[in-house]
Amino acid sequence: MKDKIAAVLGVVLVWALAGPGAALAQAPQVTIPSLGPLLRGYAAPDVSPPWLRPGILATYVGQIDSAPAVWQYWVSSTASGQAVVVKYGFTVNLGTRNIEPVASTASPLANGPFWIAPAALARLPGSGVSGVPGGQTDVSRATVTFGGRRVAAVVVQKLSSEARTLETYDLATGILLELTAVVTGTADEAVLHLAGIERLPYPFDQDATLPGWVRPGLLLRYQIAKRTVLNGYAGPPDYGQGYLAVERTGKRWAEVRVGSLVSYNFGQPIPVTSGSTNVVGGGNAVDWMPPGILAAIRRPVVAFASRQLGLEIAFVPQRGYVSQIISFGSSRMTYVYNAQSGVAVQYVQSGLLTANGGASQVTTWNLTGSSRQ
Repeated sequence: MKDKIAAVLGVVLVWALAGPGAALAQAPQVTIPSLGPLLRGYAAPDVSPPWLRPGILATYVGQIDSAPAVWQYWVSSTASGQAVVVKYGFTVNLGTRNIEPVASTASPLANGPFWIAPAALARLPGSGVSGVPGGQTDVSRATVTFGGRRVAAVVVQKLSSEARTLETYDLATGILLELTAVVTGTADEAVLHLAGIERLPYPFDQDATLPGWVRPGLLLRYQIAKRTVLNGYAGPPDYGQGYLAVERTGKRWAEVRVGSLVSYNFGQPIPVTSGSTNVVGGGNAVDWMPPGILAAIRRPVVAFASRQLGLEIAFVPQRGYVSQIISFGSSRMTYVYNAQSGVAVQYVQSGLLTANGGASQVTTWNLTGSSRQ
């Protein structure tokens, strides 16, 4: 991996990069309790770890429900008192490799998806602290073995009605070293550990603002086509309509709602009410990319690649467009951006449905128009 920034993050990252064990898997269907309420009063929300910069990519591997997978967190912005983090998920189910939908979150600089600022860690109280709504939080100091070395750590145990989680943070850097989560009343368990951290190359380390056309009330409309191939025979496609609605924006982030309006199954319309709200960043929002970053991509560039994990994130320019191609084994997710505006004009996801390759599926979203609500 390139530009390991070990000198900034500390030798703990060198130990972590010694090599992942098992790969990660799909997360249990539970919301892990936030430390936000507990951290109030122990560190200002804009207290930032010194290593937290745009372009930081953290990779976690492990086991969830005995199925392997990989999680990656890409920091796309750290301005205006918030850190916007893009999450990539890669799972292996029944021998097939799948790419999860890309999601983003906006967090205080002091506490993000994979860190707590060292200034906050050092001041956290001990056991018996009530910090999780409807639950309990215990904080303890410990010396743990990680990457073959002894590390001074802070262990945070959170218990709620949904799950019990155990999070181990490096005291010096604030980085999450390991996460264990058990869903209440089930045997579902996740055990994830840090495999490595690096800083991505230019232009992916730029803290970009949103494109000027991304404003509240914007509605992007998409035509959806899904086609399944079984033993070499391509069945008739199912069609539908998708949308992306921008609800709120900041200088470097936007809150959007994505979903499908109607689904067609062999010509029969089926109403769909699904939709999810995500917070996305200006530097890598998937649904758009800043034109300034796209303009800097003048030749194919690999932002991240790992033979050991079997995945790659690449950007390829082509005649007024730039494609972001996320590959994980035989699965691929491609976003095609208009290089001038930065909008994603097409999204294609393809992959095997069976390990022997007998069945595969391709889903395509094509931009058909936009309007202001």
